Order: sequence, then structure tokens, then C-alpha cells
Amino acid sequence: MKNLRENTSIVDLKVCKDTGEVVVEVIPEFKKIDQTVEEKTRLKIDALDREIAKKRKMIDEQDALIYNLTDHSDSIDHAIAASAGVLAAVLDLFLVDKLDISTGTWTEAEAIEFVDSYSNSKIVKDTNTEGLLRNISSQMSGGNTNGLFPSGNTLPEKLIYGTINWFTSLVFKDTKLNGPMNSLLEGIRESKSSVKLMNKTNVSEGIHKEISSGRLNLTEGLTITNLAKQTLPVLLNECLVRAFYFIHRFFQEVDNNHITSLRDLVLIDWKSTIPFKNRTVVRMLTISTAVFSALDIAASTIGSAIVAEGSIYKFLNNFVLHINYIGAARVVLALGADLYMGAKLARERQARSEMIDEMIKLENMKISYKQNDVWVKAKNTEEVINESYAMISEIDAMYRQSIMETKDDLRKIGDSSYGIDEKNPGLKDDIFNVIHWE
Repeated sequence: MKNLRENTSIVDLKVCKDTGEVVVEVIPEFKKIDQTVEEKTRLKIDALDREIAKKRKMIDEQDALIYNLTDHSDSIDHAIAASAGVLAAVLDLFLVDKLDISTGTWTEAEAIEFVDSYSNSKIVKDTNTEGLLRNISSQMSGGNTNGLFPSGNTLPEKLIYGTINWFTSLVFKDTKLNGPMNSLLEGIRESKSSVKLMNKTNVSEGIHKEISSGRLNLTEGLTITNLAKQTLPVLLNECLVRAFYFIHRFFQEVDNNHITSLRDLVLIDWKSTIPFKNRTVVRMLTISTAVFSALDIAASTIGSAIVAEGSIYKFLNNFVLHINYIGAARVVLALGADLYMGAKLARERQARSEMIDEMIKLENMKISYKQNDVWVKAKNTEEVINESYAMISEIDAMYRQSIMETKDDLRKIGDSSYGIDEKNPGLKDDIFNVIHWE
């Protein structure tokens, strides 16, 4: 706007030679716009843009929090969680006596003996967990398996890493599992991206890099210093749930991002695969611990009833001694965490709604400032147009007066032309030719 003219208006008159019509072109005098007002409006809009950007960032962070507080588990997650609870309950019944409480491990002979003794049982056959039991026993007794993860140093690492290594090793084997584990296994096999990734690349190399960098930690908060016998089945149940959560989410990320090579692993959102601090894994733990505790109480009740031989005192005494209190406490903790996250989810959704309302108000303020600026400019334009009309009317009057004066002058010249030929022969013709010259 700095080049706008502030001087007198420019007027251009054009006469049509054929019709005698006159065209008036007017460039009106531009008013100087108040730069201070425009600058203040621009600064206010810039400040609102910063506030809106800040509010949007807060809403994005709130969305991430709400996502973690929302249960995204599906039927496969629920079924696997329940199966983990069943397996942990079976181990609780038969594993405790074979555990070396000083080290928290089995001996190799006892571990394999345990697996062999129950590999033909209906529960193991129905869930096809013999391979898992063998793998876990190998891990706990110091065995080393090749797979996505190293064998692990701590007990939680051995349980979680051993489960993942066992399950992923079945992807390309013609192994059929019954129940929810098979549904997950078949889903992975049907994923073209997962097949290409597992076939063509050394995936474990990428996983090990993520572990060493600290971006992937599947045993956070599961380190146990003083291991009691009743703790191991509960810990095993929790590790199984977290392991299968990782397996499910990892291959979902592989499929969704079409990862087929090792370098594509950078596309994985590792935070979504870590089985901690989200409502989904908490819901799975609630289901698995509830199943585990229910089966443990049922087994303790049946066993105590058999031993009691009708004596209520013997029944209660035996029941109290054999119930897994750590498992019962874990159910309460899991349920409490689930309910707490549910209540927090409602609060965070309300907070997000308030943020949205605040951002809408800021957007409305920004629109009002821009509308005000438009109306100011429109008002200036209207004033210019009105002044242009007034100027045109004034110029038209001046032109008409000029025409009348010109005609009057020509008439006077005509009246006094009678003596021209006498004193200046031929001058009249010359004047006539000049006036009508084309």
C-alpha cells in the first residue's frame, strides 16, 4: 500500500470522433490507510495463531493419553489372556514342589520331567502348550534358544523372551495350535509383510538394537528380588500375557506399515508394542488373573474337601494353606488399575472437550479480527467509490460548461466573420478547414 497515490486525482477525457460521445476515466485520490491499525490487527492474529498451535499440541498429547487409557483389546487378546490364566493355574498346582526357591529356577531334569508328566493331560493337549512348557523350562534352567530375543538374564526376561521366541519359531512350521493361540498364529502367517520380514531378514538383529538402545523394554517393573514359591505362577501368568501382547502388536505394526526388510523396522511405533502403561494390557491382565485365581480357588476348594473328610475345620485349615494369596492380590490390583484407568479416561475426555471449546473460541476470535479488517477495507473502498462518483459528476458539469463556452466562442467568431474575406482573403476557408480537420 506504500505506492498508493496521495496527490490529486487523475482524469482522462476521451472523445469518440464518430458519435461525439465523451468517455471520462477517473483514478480517484487514494486515502492513506492507517498502518498502525493494520499492524495491531496483524499482531493480534499472530498471537492467536500461537495460542491455537499451543492448544492443538495439548489436544494431541491428550489424544495420546486417552488412547492409552482406552481398551483396544479384541477377542483374540481376551482368549489368550484367559488361556494364560489356565496355564498359570495348572503350573500353580504342580510346579511349586519342583521349584528351587533359593534360585527361583528348576533343574533341567525336574523341568523336563514336569513337562513330560503333563504333556498328555487334557488341559495341555487342548491348548497345545507342551512346546511352550518345554521352552519355558529350558529358559528357566539356563537353556539358550535362538529367536527374536536373547535368552535373558533375569527370570522375567527368560519367561517373556522364551515365550516370544517359541511362538515366533512356529510361524514357518507346519504346526497347528488349538484355540486363540492358533488364531493369532494363522493371522501372522496370512500377513504377506510378516512372511517377507521373517524370511528375508535377520529380525533379531534389529530387535537387539532396540533393546540395547533402551527403546524396547518388555520387563519393566517385573524384577523380583525375594521370590516366594507362590509368586512364580503369578509372575508366569503376567509374563505370558505381556509376551503375547507384544507378539500381537509387533506383527500388527509389521502388517500395517508393510515392513518387509530390516531397515523398515524404523517405521514401527515401538511404544505401541511395549506391554506396559496402557489399558489394553491391564484389561488382559485382569482377565488372566481372574481366571487364574478362580481356578486356584476351585482347585483349593476341591482338594481341601477331599482331605477334610467331612470336617469343616480340616477343610478351612487346608483351604487357607493352599490358596494362592499372591494371585488373589494380583486380581485386586489388576481390577483396581482397570477401574482407575476407566475413571481417569472419563476425566481426560472431559478435559479434552474443554480444550476443544477453548480452541474454538480462539478460532472465532481470529475470524472476528479478520472480518473486522475486511470491513475496514470495504468501508475505505466504499468511500473511494462514492468520491469517484462525485468527482465524475463534477467533471461532467465542467465538461458541459466547457462545451457551451466553446460553442459560444465559435458563434461569436461566426458573427464577426463577415469582414474577414475583405481584409484577409482565404482566411475563412483556412479556419473552417482547421475546425473540421480530420
